[in-house]
Parts: sequence; C-alpha cells; structure tokens
Amino acid sequence: MIINALSEAYDRLCSNSDIEIMRDGYSYEKVPLIAVIRDNGELIDLVSNTERIFSKGKNKEEAKRERLPERIARTSVVPNFLCDTFSYVLGLEIVNINEDGKKNKVLKQTDKAKKSFDSFKEKIVDDLKDVPGESAAAVLKFYERWKPENETQNELFFYKDKSGDKKLKDLKNIVVFAMNSVNQKTIADKDIIKKWETLFKKGKTTKKGVIGQCCISGEKDIIARTHFPIKGVMDSQSSGAAIVSYNSPSFESYNKEQSYNGPISEKVMRKYTAALNYFLQSGSKNKTTIGKDTLVFWAESENEDYIDEIWDLLGIKPTESTEEATESKVMSALNHIRIGQVPLDFAKDDDMKFHLLALSPNGGRISIRRYYNTTLGAFRRNMLQHYMDMMLLNSKDEFKQISFRQILDATISSVITEDRGSKTNPDFSGSLFETALNNYLYPSALFAEMVARVKTDNIKSDDRLKTARLIKLTSIRVAFIKAYLVRKDRKYNTKEEINLELNKNNFKEAYLLGRLFAIMEKTQQDAIPSASSTIKDRFFASACSTPATVFPSLLIGYQNHIAKLGKKGIRYEKLLDEIASKLSDSFPKQLDLDGQGRFILGYYQQRTDLWKKQNNIKENESKQEEG
Repeated sequence: MIINALSEAYDRLCSNSDIEIMRDGYSYEKVPLIAVIRDNGELIDLVSNTERIFSKGKNKEEAKRERLPERIARTSVVPNFLCDTFSYVLGLEIVNINEDGKKNKVLKQTDKAKKSFDSFKEKIVDDLKDVPGESAAAVLKFYERWKPENETQNELFFYKDKSGDKKLKDLKNIVVFAMNSVNQKTIADKDIIKKWETLFKKGKTTKKGVIGQCCISGEKDIIARTHFPIKGVMDSQSSGAAIVSYNSPSFESYNKEQSYNGPISEKVMRKYTAALNYFLQSGSKNKTTIGKDTLVFWAESENEDYIDEIWDLLGIKPTESTEEATESKVMSALNHIRIGQVPLDFAKDDDMKFHLLALSPNGGRISIRRYYNTTLGAFRRNMLQHYMDMMLLNSKDEFKQISFRQILDATISSVITEDRGSKTNPDFSGSLFETALNNYLYPSALFAEMVARVKTDNIKSDDRLKTARLIKLTSIRVAFIKAYLVRKDRKYNTKEEINLELNKNNFKEAYLLGRLFAIMEKTQQDAIPSASSTIKDRFFASACSTPATVFPSLLIGYQNHIAKLGKKGIRYEKLLDEIASKLSDSFPKQLDLDGQGRFILGYYQQRTDLWKKQNNIKENESKQEEG
C-alpha cells in the first residue's frame, strides 16, 4: 500500500512541469562545487554552488540542487556520466596525516582516487568523443592536460580562514563542469543532453534482468534487483539507505536473492523512490520531525494548498512567511470550538485522501515505524480534538496551542540544557502522535513520566546558598495531565467534569486535595511574602503521593499563617472550609497515578483562580483610585 501510494504521488508530481523531481533518466542532487574550465580545458576556478534556505527555524547555506544524469547506485568503482564526486572527476582525495603530533588534512592521489579517476576519464572520452559543440570539446581537452598527481597544491582547492591559515575546501561531494562561467554548465548543453538520453535509452533497451510480475502494478516487467537509496531521514546515512533491502541469506526463499523476494518492477521502484526522496529533500514542506522520527505526509491532490493547513495542525512553523498564520489559524478554530461554533477555516476537502509516514534509521536501512492512511477531514477533526483536550486557561483566561515537540520536551528534566532532543524517549514521540491522530487514549507511560517530572523536577532558587529547590510545574505538563484524564473519563463515560479552568463541582478527593494545597500555599505566601520558598518546594511531592503523611502538619502551619493575615485571611478560610466539607474524615494514605494527576490539576487550577481573582482586585482598586 505504501509503495503504491508513493507511486501514484509520483505521477501527480510529474504532471506539474515546475516540480523538480527525478524523471526518467535524471535525478536532482546537491551539487556544492562547480569546476569552471576554459575552451582549452584549463581549470580556472572552483566555485561554491550554495543558496540560503530557511530550515528548522533558522537561515543556513546549503548546496543547490541541480538536475543531473541519473546517478548509479554503486557498490564498486563505477563512474557516472559527466559529473561525479571529487575523487572521480579530479582524481584526488583528502587524507589525514600526523605531523608533529597533530592531525592535518592533505590532498593526495590515493590508489582509490586514481582508480576512480581513470575509470571516469575513460568513460568521459568514450561518451563525448563524437559529441559536437564547445562544451564537450572543452571537457575532453581538460582530461588531456589534467594530471592529478601534479595538482595536490593547486590554489583553487584551498582557502584562508579568519586567522589567515591555509585550509582545504570541502572536496568530497559532486562536481560539475562549467565553461568560462558558472552559468554555462556542461550538463545543460543541448548536444550533451542529447547524447545522454541516447545512452540512457540504449541502456534501458539492452538491459538484462529477471522478468516477473510486479507485486505493486501487476504488470510483467524487469524486476529491480536493488532499490535506489532514500535520503533525508534524520540521523540516517548521508548517502541514503534502503527501505526495501534483502542482503542476508536468511531472507532468501525459493532460490530468490536480493529484491527478487519481493518483486517490484524497475519502473515502480524508480517512481516510489523518486517521490519519497522528493518529499524528504532539504527544505521540503512535506516533512518534519517529531522526537526521533521523520514524518512525511502527502495528499492525493495536485493542489498543494493543504500543506499549510497540515503545518498549522502540527503546531510547527516551517518558514518565516507562515509563522503568523500557523498560530492564528488553529487558535481561531479553537476559539470557535470553545464557544460552540464551526471553525470555518477548516471546512473544506474533508474527503481528500491523506497519507503520513513515520521513518527512522536502522543501521543501513530505514524503518517504517508507522503508516497512516486517512482523510484530511479525519486528520483535522482528531488534531483539533487533541488541542481542545490539551487546552488549559491561565490567570488571564488565555490558552495556547501546544505542539508535539513541546510536549516531548516537557518529559525531559529542566536541569538538562543542551541537546535536549536526543534525551527524548523514542517510544514517546510515535505513540503520542498516533494517539492524537486516531483520537485514542494517550500513552499511560507518557502520563506517568509527566507526573514524575512534576513531582521530582526542580531548579535551585539560590545557587550560592543551595537551599530552596523549586518544583518545576509547567503549564505544558499540567495540560498533558489534564488531556490524559479527560480522554480516559470520556472513554469510560465517568461523570467527572474536567474543565478548562477551576471546577468547583469536581468532588474527586485527589482534585480537592490539590485545591487545598494551593490555598495553603497562597496563604503562606501572603502571610510571609519575604519567604524564599513555600510549602510546595518541600512538601508537594509527598502531598501528591501520600497525603496522610504531610497534610495534618501542613494544616497546623496554615492556622499560623491565617492568624498573621487577620481579616485578609477570611477569604482563604472560607475556601478551605468549603473544600474540607467535601472531604472524608481522614486523608488518604496513598494516591494512585490517576489520583496524583488529579491532585496536580486541582492544585494548578485553584492556584490560577486565586491569582486571577487577586489580579481582578488590584485592577478594581486601580480603577477606583483613578476615578
């Protein structure tokens, strides 16, 4: 199903002549270097071929993609047509040597580079000897005069760094020739193109291979022995890796080796690999990362207007130009839903078929971790439900769209400040996205991690004294805890009501205890405003897990704080009495995991409500003074 969907996507992409996708006989590859030669074959410049792109929230320089004659998926020394890596084209290779105890990079003609160069030169001479035009003649003259062993100190291969030291350029990747200027690339010469297409067609007609029935198209054709590599999956090999690969005898059956085990025709193989590589290319709007997975998505439509909506729903900002729209569109929809209206911005193309593919590296291969075949409407509804479940109001009656990346980041300790993404549990990212996409219950393991982080994660309030430690209770962690409980209650049809803000009709004991703790903490803060820490910093984890061990002593402290407040404490006394009247005579010895989540939610919502009322009182007093 996946390969078939990608093959169909390839046909749709090819119907648009403006799309740079690998067509029969060609591929689009990153070309970082252009070797400029004169008519007489003299190398006069080695130009960097880069462009500025916006990726992962910042601008960076990246090699331009150029249309090249189709590349060979090689496992031995086999030259490509006209352009190839530096060692093939120019016969030199960067090697590390030790000099005076230091490692230095030098340019040498190694045995490997010589073998590659000789094979490439032989192919160039054979391919271009009968091609008319100045471009072909210039390339042939270049190989008549170029002696790699004499060019190891060629100034064109070096640059000076900021301190003035001589450094080697990055000379590993693909090099293409240009005549007199970078604008006259030999790969664009019409006579050379004609020659390549003749060679390619000849290769196709004379190509020998196993004929069989393709398990995707059902047609009889040449079966692909190996499949083209897939590039662009996060943390996979830069040269690419295969999705379909049989390279062990244990995979063989009925004397069928390599990919003959799963017969896919050359034609279909080219299509699905071309489409997937197009979606995965650098700067693509059809891919993103969630945790350690690379997510690829596409719809069965020639119109790409849906892409921006997907980014909106994923809560990710792909480009600078869409940053404002990304947030406002989803937030507008959530605000409409909140007041019972239909979100008009998301009311079209409901039946459009939609595909999502989660990929991750696995050695020399790429693993398909998850595949979703759904409709745009179902995806939209479930994602908006996810954001509604995650919605949590602050003291200003505001809420925000919380992205998957923010949820996963919240599972990591605040003490870790560098490379936080690598610390994420890889199981969390896939399971979180899957539950949101299908409107399932959220993973219980992720819920347990969030509760544990709230109880144990902390920061030092005074690095010098190293005394008070503050519990890291973030709104994102509480929002996920709330979402988990909401979905669980919805699934099992329980009568508990978990709202966006404080719910005084929620009589769950754990929720009431959380509210009680918030009132006692606020009482302490008002009574002793100069205190460097509160009861939360010392007792929150215990109160959340084993209330009976700490609440009796906390109530004694609360009475002392109320006495200090005098008449100002009457409001807190009334609130506490109201909550206490709904509790049993004794505090529970222990709260289960769900109970701990309710405690955290009750604490957060009660505390938010207290601060909201305090802000309202200050605003009213300020207005009275102005009046």
